[in-house]
Amino acid sequence: MNEKDLELLGLLQEECAEVIQIVSKIRRFGLDSYNPYEPEKGNNQTLFEHEVGDVFLIIDLLKERGLLHDDAINDRMIWKRVKLEEGGIIPKRKSMVEFLMEPGNNPFLEDDVWDWIERDRRLNNISCDIKEELQHPTTSDPDNRRKYLLRQAAAIYAELETLSESEKENED
Repeated sequence: MNEKDLELLGLLQEECAEVIQIVSKIRRFGLDSYNPYEPEKGNNQTLFEHEVGDVFLIIDLLKERGLLHDDAINDRMIWKRVKLEEGGIIPKRKSMVEFLMEPGNNPFLEDDVWDWIERDRRLNNISCDIKEELQHPTTSDPDNRRKYLLRQAAAIYAELETLSESEKENED
């Protein structure tokens, strides 16, 4: 790591500390509050946005220098969002497509389409579980991990088996 890289890391450290400081002020005094000795700097909302913007800039500069990579950051953001959703910290987001795919929200889809959509949703959930286990193992025991992945694969097979049976019924 060269001098410029170290300097950027130092700046990131400082900017993160400034974000911590303004978040503490927001928690104590609120977003609309301001420093009575420096009202010209704006309220806590404005200061918060400025400090987060500074952090984003340093992160972009670290990406330009190859010290951070979007793929790794995005993967972690997805992982963290799922954990926050599972913990009930944040609500699970629904896209417009997900909303329209819920029964009762889209009058243009027939009942048999809902069956396909639900089956696809179950397969997608199983696939996400497998991907999560591969990326972030829940156990270090290879036998337990293998058994879990085999159970998930069996669940996919069962769903596909149900799918092929319903297709045969429709052909008759």
